[in-house]
Amino acid sequence: HQTDWLIGYLTGRYDVTDISTALKTGAHPGDLSWPAAMEQQLGIARARLPEIVLPGTPLGEILPARAAELHLPPGTTVVAGCTDGTAGCLASGARATIVTSPPTAGSFSSRAPVLTRIWYIPTRAVCGGGR
Repeated sequence: HQTDWLIGYLTGRYDVTDISTALKTGAHPGDLSWPAAMEQQLGIARARLPEIVLPGTPLGEILPARAAELHLPPGTTVVAGCTDGTAGCLASGARATIVTSPPTAGSFSSRAPVLTRIWYIPTRAVCGGGR
């Protein structure tokens, strides 16, 4: 994912991802973990997958070469970002746990997953989909 590459480019860390990005590959938002099926059914050892963190988690300082290249102060802290959907959720001002029901039959024609939960974490919200 783009955010993972950018974090790696800026810090040299390619071992971390944010939960909103990891959701796209099946991560569990409630406990920031990879599903057991990754290992059991696909043979991908979970230990080889990136650590999952919340958006805004400090991940380290920018590499000196990147700071010079981008004209940023040395020692600038790089934090985990998030996907556009999560950014929109955060920008909405969500401040409480909300559990919604999927739309009733006939009111929604798309096959795309719908937002069914917003998990609240103090000062951060993680939006998740699914039916």
